[in-house]
Amino acid sequence: MSRKLRDFYFKNPAMRAFLEGIEKRDERFIIQAMRTIEFEAGERVIRGGTLDKSVLFVAGGELIIFSHERVENDEVYREGAILGVEQFLFDKPWPSDILCNSQATVCKLKFENLLNLIATNALSASRLYRRIVRHYCYMQIFEKKKDNLSLFKFKNMGDDDLFIDFKLDLHNARDRKDHQLFNLMMQARLPQ
Repeated sequence: MSRKLRDFYFKNPAMRAFLEGIEKRDERFIIQAMRTIEFEAGERVIRGGTLDKSVLFVAGGELIIFSHERVENDEVYREGAILGVEQFLFDKPWPSDILCNSQATVCKLKFENLLNLIATNALSASRLYRRIVRHYCYMQIFEKKKDNLSLFKFKNMGDDDLFIDFKLDLHNARDRKDHQLFNLMMQARLPQ
């Protein structure tokens, strides 16, 4: 594994937030289950409309999803972005083409790789699946809050609390830390 990939898995805040709470032994099995793919600028990563049950972790570079409306609506994903969770969990087709905007490294976890991981280490596979489901839940919370951002600004909250779901029970410090890491990851996704 290259140093760049090692840094992504073990130092990137988004990846650390995703793998938070997973033991090092399990992390190793999860990382081995992913396939690393290098893309050149202009290359298609995923074709829109295809049924590809996979989660993409952007380890470097930029990916772009072109909007059919205006250039301002194009979505750009940089290092740390996680794509395809709905496609992985619910067998949905990818809504649009994803193209490589600049040379990029993508770690791809296919559903078949998860099934293979079950045969090797079922506990690691279970923990990985729970992380993917957790990420999906957090993304749903993020989208709802993004849609109602004006309501949250009205409440005079600090930036650290902007994307925390107030309905969640945040009694212990570990949950709070998970949510703070998630906040950092989500704030990095917001357009500048």
